[in-house]
Amino acid sequence: MALKKECPECKYRNSVSLRRCAGCGASLVSQGVVYWVDVWVGGRRIRERVGPSREAAAARELKLKQEKARAKVMGVREFAMSYRLEDLWPRYATWCKIHNRDFKGKKSRWVNRLKPFFGKKTLNQITRRLVETYRNRRLSEGARPASVNREVSLLRHMLRMAVEWGVPRPQSPGRPGKPAGGKRRPLAVPHGGGIRKA
Repeated sequence: MALKKECPECKYRNSVSLRRCAGCGASLVSQGVVYWVDVWVGGRRIRERVGPSREAAAARELKLKQEKARAKVMGVREFAMSYRLEDLWPRYATWCKIHNRDFKGKKSRWVNRLKPFFGKKTLNQITRRLVETYRNRRLSEGARPASVNREVSLLRHMLRMAVEWGVPRPQSPGRPGKPAGGKRRPLAVPHGGGIRKA
């Protein structure tokens, strides 16, 4: 667990003990320095921008350490092995009705796309590889990349809200292989020829 200082010039995150930026050499004692918290909680890395107050950053780091200790006591992995994504939907749907404009679209994506594929999966079974498998399957079915990105974005937001609500999960699926501009990039061919057969 660590506190970091962000350089106001190059945005590089430095150790709090440094007086000059390791990236550009700018002074880190001036105004404009922003503190970050960089910790691992429940098997996932949390990097949060706190602000210009070192005391506030230290308080946030302490809170995350307490959450980490509580997660160990609760048995994060056992809980994540029994909690299914479809168990999360009712609470998430209630939250969306209050806070989101596009609840109908999210409900449609959940019912028609995400629930059939991810609904019965427990939280620890949702991995980057599984999300990539889902993405590839949807694209091969002829879905537009923008539609697939919205579906994966909904999944990620559900998992983020679960963590915020105290439902721990051991790993984050992230955003693997997101198509840039709707296109998949081909494999790079090494110098001197094509792909060899095994």
